[in-house]
Amino acid sequence: MHYDEHGQFLGAELLAADRIDDYARTRDAARETAEPFTSWWTRHPELHRPAGALT
Repeated sequence: MHYDEHGQFLGAELLAADRIDDYARTRDAARETAEPFTSWWTRHPELHRPAGALT
């Protein structure tokens, strides 16, 4: 997944089949240390936008 400096999605690329196990280990490590979104979102009201806002 690729994003610009403003968080706009730019695109994605396919995983190399021979690296799937590496990617799965990285995914699992990230999940083990991740903070639930609702907790993170509550701590960052400065990022909230009004309902219906496009920017």
